[in-house]
Parts: sequence; structure tokens; C-alpha cells
Amino acid sequence: MSLSDEQKRQQYLSWLDQQIRLLIGDGDVSHLPNAGRKFDWSQESPHTPEDLRLAYKIMRDADVVPEWIALGAELEKERSTIERLAQQIHRDYLRRQAEADRRGSLVLKREAESRRADALQRLRDQIAEYNRKLLVFNLTRPQAVAQRVPLTVDEVMRAAKDAD
Repeated sequence: MSLSDEQKRQQYLSWLDQQIRLLIGDGDVSHLPNAGRKFDWSQESPHTPEDLRLAYKIMRDADVVPEWIALGAELEKERSTIERLAQQIHRDYLRRQAEADRRGSLVLKREAESRRADALQRLRDQIAEYNRKLLVFNLTRPQAVAQRVPLTVDEVMRAAKDAD
């Protein structure tokens, strides 16, 4: 009996997963070279462009983070806040709709819709501000760092619904 393509694919994925688990093991890395030693941050990365090495060294010595890295960290926090807000808007709307249905109240349904519309407008404003900062990040990041994709209200709300 021959295996279908899907069965072969599943077997391969299972084997691959097993190989990865063997490589990772129990997470003990004490046997690796230089294990337990502090990383020497004074060493230059071979990927740093020659014309930026001195500037990066001065910044590193002064404990200064490049602006694009700080902006990237700020964007991550803002994205998390936006995603949490979208989930909160979605849950609140569902709760209010369920309550309106339970009571059979058209007034409560309209209120739920109105509150959702107001909340979505606030979300749009936050996303617009996030995307403005994202544009600055994408324009200032080094070429080796991937650009980030702007957010849309529809995508964020769809992710919030999918998370439920």
C-alpha cells in the first residue's frame, strides 16, 4: 500500500520535528564552547558597514541606542496596545450585543453599535499615529533590517475576532 502525498508530508514533518527536538534536547547548553562566559559586546559585528563602525562604537561606549532601535521597541509596545484595544472592543461589543438580544432591546443594540463606532474611531486614530512612526522607522532603519508593514483597522479587528 502506497502512502498519499499528505501522509508522506505528515511523516516528514514528524521526522523533522523529532530531529529538531534531538538537536535542542533539554535546553542545557553548558557543553557548548564559551558557555557561562559573558558575551563580549566590544567586538564589532562583521555585518556592520565599515562607515558606521566608529559611530556604533562611540554609541556603545556611551550606552546610547540607535534611534531606529529605540523606535522599533516603541512600535512593538504600541502594536501590543493596539491589539489589546482591538480585543477589548470586540469583546465589549459582543457582550453588549448579547445583553441587547437577551433583553430584546433595540435601544441597547443601537447603543452597542454607537459605542463600537466610537471605539473604532479611537482605534483608527491610534493606528494612524502608529503608522506615522512606522514610516519613520522604515525610512531610518539600516537596509539589512526588514521593513515593517503598516496596520489597518480591518486586519487588527479580524485578528481580535480570530483570537476569541
